Amino acid sequence: MVAGGSGRISEGVGPGARQLTSHAGRPVGAWASFLIQGGISPTAEITPFRRFRSSHVACIHVSIHPYVRTFLVQAKTDDGPRMVVHLSAPNRDGTGGLRQGGRNPGVRRNDGASKNAHLKALEGAGERLQLLKADLLDYNSVASAVAGCEGVFHVASPVPSGRSSNPEVEVIAPAVTGTTNVLKACYEAKVRRVVVVSSVAAVLSNPNWPKGKVFDEDSWSDEEYCRKNEDWYFLSKTLAEREAFAYAAKTGLDVVTILPALVIGPLMQSTVNSSSKILINYLKGDHETVENRLRNLVDVRDVADALLLAYEKSEASGRYICSSPPIKVSDMINILKSLYPSYPYPKNFVEVEDNFAYSSEKLQKLGWTFRPIDETLRDSVESYRAFGILN
Repeated sequence: MVAGGSGRISEGVGPGARQLTSHAGRPVGAWASFLIQGGISPTAEITPFRRFRSSHVACIHVSIHPYVRTFLVQAKTDDGPRMVVHLSAPNRDGTGGLRQGGRNPGVRRNDGASKNAHLKALEGAGERLQLLKADLLDYNSVASAVAGCEGVFHVASPVPSGRSSNPEVEVIAPAVTGTTNVLKACYEAKVRRVVVVSSVAAVLSNPNWPKGKVFDEDSWSDEEYCRKNEDWYFLSKTLAEREAFAYAAKTGLDVVTILPALVIGPLMQSTVNSSSKILINYLKGDHETVENRLRNLVDVRDVADALLLAYEKSEASGRYICSSPPIKVSDMINILKSLYPSYPYPKNFVEVEDNFAYSSEKLQKLGWTFRPIDETLRDSVESYRAFGILN
């Protein structure tokens, strides 16, 4: 999702910055969708991303992965057409400060709940922003949100915070059903293209992949292997992505998928997402000894750029792995030490054999570039410091 008119992406970090922030504190499985109704000027400046030329764009995401969505969504709303944002999240307890309203059936008006205050802080939001709530597990609700859109981003899936007691219901069904509802609604609405965020989790668990070979888009995680190892998130991402392409083959809907590696980068609010915790643990020296494995990382801002590329480039098709070059944990910590020498980093490193790497060559041929790891690490730490996370 991006803003229309002459909106410019904001890169501010910290409590005073004007940007859309995440809702990582919501329960696992809470879904959300964002819809912009209105034009996006062919001359609109959207930095650091490229110009966005479509007129109606929706971003549908789950709150467990708002991290990517934050950088896809953030924009100033100074001029241009009215923007409507659909926040869809099944409310477990029936609360949440929402009341009935809005023009679309199946959605409810969201007027000023404190958790959405950052949206209302956007410049021009008072005149151009509406907050609505819908349920992605309810097809009619999804169809109302997608109606009138030319493009849709479907971002992420429920991530279990621990071992799931009922993975089929808590992890797999929401991922697959949510994806199916979005795709069906997009087909009925004659959406031009749907960009689905999958994960390298849908690539990695493949026991038949040649040992030592860099993983590329031809590799799919083996479903039975995932079940055997109880890798429910891996399984959910694999099933959801396969469903997306199966539906595309059946209907002709244009579907492209982006498969990010471990996503890190600057935070835009004080709630810490699970991927950032890995880096924070290194900074805090939670363990004196750590495994010196290869880390396949990608900056959250580069993921957002990849999503826009996948939507805008007419030649985009199929799957795209999104990962910067792998780096050893020891090398990553050495970079951090050179930038911030005072933190109690791990002192000992144990070599491990299960190292693997991914190829983003296909995405790079589409025009994608990635930030240097030094920049990502520095900006990450600066955001942690700004929010007092490392205190």
